[in-house]
Amino acid sequence: MLLSDEATSALDPETTRSILQLLRDLNRQLGLTVLLITHEMDVVKSVCDSAALMERGQIVESGTVSELLATPGSELAAALFPVSGDTTGENRTVVDVTFLGEAATRPVISQLSRTYNIDISILGAAMDTVAGKQVGRMRIELPGRFEDNVVPIGFLREQGLHVDIAGEDPVPAPRNETLLVKEGAK
Repeated sequence: MLLSDEATSALDPETTRSILQLLRDLNRQLGLTVLLITHEMDVVKSVCDSAALMERGQIVESGTVSELLATPGSELAAALFPVSGDTTGENRTVVDVTFLGEAATRPVISQLSRTYNIDISILGAAMDTVAGKQVGRMRIELPGRFEDNVVPIGFLREQGLHVDIAGEDPVPAPRNETLLVKEGAK
């Protein structure tokens, strides 16, 4: 196991990429587990298979990056893929949608709009490639109250997307705490 504490802190982008490539190579070629401690979310997205959040010396959240993205209320998911946006009016439903793998490359939102003949507003989105897979989160607004959108929300879930209704069990704002990240040997 290799402990890497803030190895990319205060480095220029080219040196950061070089260090991260070295850590990936050590992991893959030697089967070495790398325990990477960082506050840089881009580092987590580019190199880590799994992550953990520590607060006051305790691990409060952990899992693979994909699992964390699919976990409602995940602070790490909110920090890795922040989305925001407030409703544009009354009688609207704001929904946070998480895309993982193949679902991230399909035109699901446009299919939803055409299938149910509804106008959908995209309030915010964050997409990236993590561990070679397209992942991301999107905040959309549907016309009508939640009760009016049960079927369209069900459609999104049937497409393999993770859906959370904004305002229900809200995700706390990320804090400046120590982030402990582990890249596991495959």
